[in-house]
Amino acid sequence: MTAKRDRKSATIGSKKGKAGKAPTTKSLKAKAAGEKATEPGQVMTLYAVERAALPPATAVMPLATPGAVAIAYDIALPLTSRAVFWQPRHIARSRSLRHVPFLFWLMETIRPNRVVQLGMSDPACFLALCQAADKLGLEAICMGVDLSPEKPAMSSAMAEQHATLYGDFSFVVTEDFARAVRQVQGGQIDLLVIDTPLSDEHVMALRAHWMPLLSERAVLVFHDPDKHVTGAEARQYADSLLRARPGIRFPQADPGLDVVLLGSQQPERLTRMAELEQGMPGYLAAWQVFARLGQGLENDQLARTRLTALNKVGQEAKEAEAKAENLAAELAKERQLKQGALDSEADQIAQTSGLQAQVFDLQTALDTARGAARQAAEITARKLETLTAEKATEVEALQRALKEETEKRKGHWQKLETLTAEKASLETALTEARSALDQATAAKATEVEALKRDLRQARSDRDAARARHETDLQAQREAGAAQLASSQEQAEALSKANARLQEQVKQMLDKRLALWETHEALKQAHATLQAQLESRHDS
Repeated sequence: MTAKRDRKSATIGSKKGKAGKAPTTKSLKAKAAGEKATEPGQVMTLYAVERAALPPATAVMPLATPGAVAIAYDIALPLTSRAVFWQPRHIARSRSLRHVPFLFWLMETIRPNRVVQLGMSDPACFLALCQAADKLGLEAICMGVDLSPEKPAMSSAMAEQHATLYGDFSFVVTEDFARAVRQVQGGQIDLLVIDTPLSDEHVMALRAHWMPLLSERAVLVFHDPDKHVTGAEARQYADSLLRARPGIRFPQADPGLDVVLLGSQQPERLTRMAELEQGMPGYLAAWQVFARLGQGLENDQLARTRLTALNKVGQEAKEAEAKAENLAAELAKERQLKQGALDSEADQIAQTSGLQAQVFDLQTALDTARGAARQAAEITARKLETLTAEKATEVEALQRALKEETEKRKGHWQKLETLTAEKASLETALTEARSALDQATAAKATEVEALKRDLRQARSDRDAARARHETDLQAQREAGAAQLASSQEQAEALSKANARLQEQVKQMLDKRLALWETHEALKQAHATLQAQLESRHDS
């Protein structure tokens, strides 16, 4: 705060009143401490100081010459004002929240009829002035001048709140610094706030257009002077005002605040506050009140911001947990499907073993029949032996394939366990893999249909070959009917056994086809998951 000016050297010590020692800030703190004892090292709250500073309604504060100056400084304490404890309605991310208690106190002290803010670099200041005018019940007109038509200073939400709460006495115009003076119709300005960088043209417009409109009790406020009052002419003009008139400065705050009492008719509380300087009674208390209350507003906004972030993180965590549960359910379902496929493979292996036993039994019966009818059925026996060898080869190949597939599936299970452990980090990858799996399934379904058509054609060719074979066998039987009369019954038995074998081979081929389809689908799904995992590890 600026030093006491020479022209304000007159004190109130000459005022007459009852003699008595004036209570100082130290005595007020001691009185508050007497109401409730504090432990060593405990800091007395601001409310205790306020209770000590506010006398009972029936008490009369002594005002005597020896302590008159001290009393005046105590009267200037902001703790005697209720406005400094108001809660701002418009809490937003703003660097100016620390000055809101002082702006409330200033509005309560000067009670202006017209408030003008030039520039809306921080709308929080203007909204605080509007709130104070509304809460104090002032018949004041508040005008804000937005100097940036391309980018409105107020957000849509803040503009809606301003129109709803203060639209009957406050308005914001978008106008040039000098031309905005045309919006002031009648009356004079009691509080002028400058919240925009001052250029040389702005200083000229301020002197020529705005200063003549100031009233006899006008107060000028420079918001964030370190940033807005940087030009040589602007700095020289602001310093000249501070030297010529009493003022209040907050140089240690960021952003700072310079208050100039331009009018000659100022409230006593405001002039006493301006006369306070470092080392005087009440200076430190006043500074601490504004600083701590402002810091409390900033901490409250920071807490609100962090709480919003925490709520957002908690919501995201719940969504991630729900996705993880869905993924676990899908993995469990896929595991059941694969377990069913493995059980089906075990059944296929058991059936193959039974078929091998039946083939061995049939081979023994065929050798016995061949010994009795070797000459008559030599050609048929050779063909049957060849067919049996081919089927045995196919069965052995199928067993080897099943064994290899079993080994692969064991490896797949191990990789599946690894994928299960990393399911949290593969949610997005699994979603993409699932989409790719659907496409691959559709493509594989097309291939299966083609394979089925080929299989039906093969079966048709096989049936035709079988028919030709039966025709040849019938011709041979008719040609050797006389020679095979004794072995006809055995040949018929052999033919029936051959038919049963072919039927069993057909069933085995059908099951092998189903097993192959299941294997291809699982193989494709595993390949897709493996590619996603490798891509994930590479990234």
